[in-house]
Amino acid sequence: MNLKLGNLQRARASPNNFIQSILGNIFLKAFICLVFFSGIYLFSAGSVSAATLYWVGADAANTSVASNWKTTNPAGCGSGDAGAAPGSSDIATFDPDCDNGATVDSALNVAGINIVSGYTGTITVNAGVTVGSSSFIRADGIWTGNAQTFDINDGSFTVSGGTHTATTGTWTVERDFTSSGGTLTMTGATVVIDGTGSGDSTIITCTGTLGGSVDINGKGGAFVGNVTLSSGCTITATRVSISRGSLTNNGTINHTGSTFDVNGASTNEGSVTNNTGATITYSGTDITLEGNLTQSGTWDLSGKTITFDGGSDDSIVTCSGSLGGSVSIAKTGGGDFTNSSGCTLTVTSINSTRIGTLTNNGTINHTGTTFNLDDATSGGNLTNNSGATITYSGTDITIEGNLTQSGTWDLSGKTITFDGGGTSDDTILTCSGSLGGTVTLAQTGANDFTLASGCTITVNSISGTFGLITVDGTLNHTGSTFNMDHGDACVPDCGTGNLVISSTGTITYSGTDITLEGNFTQSGTFDLTGITVTFDGTGDTDDSTLTCGSSSGFNLTINKTSTSGTFDLGGNCTVNNFTRTDGVFNNPGCSSIYY
Repeated sequence: MNLKLGNLQRARASPNNFIQSILGNIFLKAFICLVFFSGIYLFSAGSVSAATLYWVGADAANTSVASNWKTTNPAGCGSGDAGAAPGSSDIATFDPDCDNGATVDSALNVAGINIVSGYTGTITVNAGVTVGSSSFIRADGIWTGNAQTFDINDGSFTVSGGTHTATTGTWTVERDFTSSGGTLTMTGATVVIDGTGSGDSTIITCTGTLGGSVDINGKGGAFVGNVTLSSGCTITATRVSISRGSLTNNGTINHTGSTFDVNGASTNEGSVTNNTGATITYSGTDITLEGNLTQSGTWDLSGKTITFDGGSDDSIVTCSGSLGGSVSIAKTGGGDFTNSSGCTLTVTSINSTRIGTLTNNGTINHTGTTFNLDDATSGGNLTNNSGATITYSGTDITIEGNLTQSGTWDLSGKTITFDGGGTSDDTILTCSGSLGGTVTLAQTGANDFTLASGCTITVNSISGTFGLITVDGTLNHTGSTFNMDHGDACVPDCGTGNLVISSTGTITYSGTDITLEGNFTQSGTFDLTGITVTFDGTGDTDDSTLTCGSSSGFNLTINKTSTSGTFDLGGNCTVNNFTRTDGVFNNPGCSSIYY
């Protein structure tokens, strides 16, 4: 009573404080209740998700009946206490504490199935089964499949004991497939190795012959999905189709189908590795790879064609001796192709619309007639390294990038055309001694061409839109066309049409006319006697400078059609005949001109 009177007296003295105190207590109690009941809800929700439900089979043995499942590991079969049959968040567990048989009578969709060692019951499957990331793991018991679907998503299939009769219906596995014990009967069954999610790589493991067939189809997608066959395992494959990933064989793959396609999205993807001791047989004729091929095992490729395509995917071919079959190189996205030392390839076509560098360290025997290396950026290169060999039955070779010839390559009767439409398609030609064959310079993108020191080439035509031609070696021009344009459509960024003969360079020319739009710098050897050098150009930026070393006795024609295009005649030039049409002429070097 005293407390009540005290509270009443305080309320009369300070009514506002009294009311605030009462309201504060109410809100505090409400908050405590909210937290308490929320905790109960969260606990209840958590107890429902990702639950392990144990089979007791007390009611007609049907897996769809809730009372056939228990929420805790049973001491015996007894009655189930689960509120529902296993769902997509649950792991259906068959434990040796209850060996009652089970029948999958309607679609079973669970996170995982775990048949524990010691369980001796029989599970008869009459409806579709879907398993998630907790996988299908069977160590004992009898699993009898029929013609139902069996779909394992983001999970693995493992059989280590008991007896398993596989479904003859649609069967898919996204991750590992392991048969390490017990009996796995796959008569009439085909397992599809698929999976497009992150981490969906697959290792297939078995002892002896797996039985049935394996369909490797659609592996990869947005993520890498590699497939590996373990040592000691023999499979019959009906298809190999990997959209992003690689295939590694350590066992035996007997491929009875006609699709063998392994793709990738970057380096080290889209590869096939047949390791030492492994075997591949293939009934088809065409194989497509975007990545590497490593052939160290047994694989008779007679009558097969391996096409290396792909975007930015580099390819390295590694073998010992002859690879067998034939190879087609058809890169489209700037990826490199390398033939390793000690490996001999028979090539039927080299036709890459965009390639980085084709490098040969072994032997390439090209039996076809197409040899074309293009690139839209800075590739289109060919390197035949020291100790390597190329033979070619055709006559024409087209290259947009560099050519480095250090190995063995008889180019007699061959014509190498350096074209290139991009401003970055520069070319450096490197060789030791005479290259052999003939060379055509036909650049169209105002890019540069450099002949390295120590290299001698025979040229039959120089005609195109160039940035700069630099001669540090020996260029013997046996034709009659020597025309270097500037590229007016893209000035001032696209090239200049310049010709430079360095102090180590030599040019001989059987023709009589040379036409340039840019500069001519002659520091090496070039006998221009009887030759007319014409400087033309229609643009205001088509300025030209002639700089002579020991040149003398040539005819000079200035045919600039723009009134502001300038021509500067440098020192040490002796001109027999001089003709000028238009432009601005300067002779600061006091060269000798005879009209």
